[in-house]
Amino acid sequence: MKRMLKLTFVALMLQLAYSQSAMKDELASFENSLREDAISSIVVLRMPDDVTTRIDVTPQVLRKGLSSTRKYKIEMNQVRSKLLIRWIQQTTFTRTKRSPDLRWGLLFVDHNGKEIASIFSDRFGQVGNVDGHNIEFSNTHLIDTIHELVGSQVH
Repeated sequence: MKRMLKLTFVALMLQLAYSQSAMKDELASFENSLREDAISSIVVLRMPDDVTTRIDVTPQVLRKGLSSTRKYKIEMNQVRSKLLIRWIQQTTFTRTKRSPDLRWGLLFVDHNGKEIASIFSDRFGQVGNVDGHNIEFSNTHLIDTIHELVGSQVH
């Protein structure tokens, strides 16, 4: 029985290490896309904090564009790319089983109109979803970064 528990523990640790490595690869690829100007625009989805829902807001719910969800499209430029790169470099991403109640969504679109990455966050910038994985962020700078990206358009 002890041997089985040890094997299960080792398997779980290997799975965690693999998933962390895969996430780092995805973030590195996203950062390269930013550096290479492969992203043409960002679609910002915003559900106001004062909107109450019966269930947690998931990426799918936010994408549906319920009547309370606001949608903005901003063109990518060097300043915005640098803001995002700085945020990625300053933040540690840890997978979590917590289900975040999302209020922000960033959909990154390439020059062909194809979505190549997504980042979602709760209203505090603490927990979110990056390309389909629930994530805890090591800091709350994402919300500040979003406000810098979109300026005074979104509150």
